[in-house]
Amino acid sequence: MKSFIYDKYGYYVDDDTTKFDYKDWHFELELTKYNESELLNMKTFLKEIPTYFSNLESDIVFSRDNKLLQESIYGNVCLVATKKKKISIDELISFPLLFSFMAENKSLKISQIKQVWINKVDKIEEKILTKVKIDDFTYKLLMELYIFNAGLAETAIQYLADTIYLYGDNVEDISLTHKRIKDFSSYTFLNPLNFIVDFKYRDISELIKNDLISFDELKNKIIKLNLSSKNASLILARLLYPTDLYDVLEEFYLIKKDVSKEIYLLHNNINKKIEKIKKVYNLFINLYKIKPINWLDTI
Repeated sequence: MKSFIYDKYGYYVDDDTTKFDYKDWHFELELTKYNESELLNMKTFLKEIPTYFSNLESDIVFSRDNKLLQESIYGNVCLVATKKKKISIDELISFPLLFSFMAENKSLKISQIKQVWINKVDKIEEKILTKVKIDDFTYKLLMELYIFNAGLAETAIQYLADTIYLYGDNVEDISLTHKRIKDFSSYTFLNPLNFIVDFKYRDISELIKNDLISFDELKNKIIKLNLSSKNASLILARLLYPTDLYDVLEEFYLIKKDVSKEIYLLHNNINKKIEKIKKVYNLFINLYKIKPINWLDTI
């Protein structure tokens, strides 16, 4: 993509990469399903970011021919840039609290989330898992990992069903939040392609999943947020649902990435993952009296 970035945007990069830094900005070429008009709306919204977060800036870059959307050999792409800065946990947690107005006149039901999760499981099993061709040792680890995570996915989906039964189908607290939070970079925080209108406390689950918050700090933040039992249940369900493995398998499927290292690490951390879920589960049981999960109570 070295020549593509120079031809389209005028930036010279040393390596054949989709990511680069220039001065105090970080740039990434992103695959996108959004059209030109939608990207322009995002670009306009990003101009408001400094109003809410000082010293933070984000942008979608116009090409040499004054377009936000470009065709590449991999599909439609856009160039996203953010001013480099490390984000704090407080800034991350405050994001959906500040941008709840973006969800005005929108609605979300737990049953919709449940169906999305079911569809993802079906896609993984029917389209992706059958096409995985890696060495015998890694494949064995993947099968063990997949069986373990299939159980977690089943528990998560059932927990959503139980939450509907106990508290109702509507998600009362929705806002602009993030699809994934894997680090505290300003790029992850302000990449508009990582934004999603969803359950307001979705990012809490992401922080826990990716070991970005200690248990003591989590407990402190959770108590201050004064969650409802319903919201605590939704956080736990998302924590249970194995997006970590599913993201890896989708990367393999979409861009033919060698995921052997990721599979090994996920397999190696199975016990650690269960311990983390168990601690959060016990915390929520004590604070919010959420519905018990029998198998978690036995470990």
